[in-house]
Amino acid sequence: MTKISIKRKKTIYYRLLISTSIAIFLAIQSLISNTKILGTSNSLVIFFLFTLTILCLAFFINSIVQILKKSPALIITENELIDSVSTSNIGAIKWENITYCNIKKFKGSPHLVIGLKNYSEILSKLNGFKKKMTEVKIKQLGTPIALNTKLIDFDENELTKLIQQHISTSQLSLSKK
Repeated sequence: MTKISIKRKKTIYYRLLISTSIAIFLAIQSLISNTKILGTSNSLVIFFLFTLTILCLAFFINSIVQILKKSPALIITENELIDSVSTSNIGAIKWENITYCNIKKFKGSPHLVIGLKNYSEILSKLNGFKKKMTEVKIKQLGTPIALNTKLIDFDENELTKLIQQHISTSQLSLSKK
């Protein structure tokens, strides 16, 4: 049984870690100076800076978590594709459920888009914010799985070919049954 593990590309998270550190520092510095200078009279500015600081902290924490993750971004086996890098973090998808694979530009970055025969099973596993994000992705791309190729340490064209080979093999074996 062949198993291909594709690593996460962590450089993007290091960049995010650095940029959010700077943003947090600047936001806190502005927050402190605005409270000293303006007092509490300009609560809208203070609220905005506080919200910005909280958002930056969330990105900062997420970057640390992603850098520390040891699991591969994708695992390709004979029976399934295991996704642990997409925003939906879908997990195992049987090859029989995958219909196509291609590269599309989405939100300014190349994404590996994987079409599914039935994605209602995937949606039923998700809840809250992840489910809403996945539903938006389905409306925009027609599928819940769109992996940002900048997060994967593998050539996007080679990965597309590899997945298409597995799809073809799966469809061939299904037609023989």
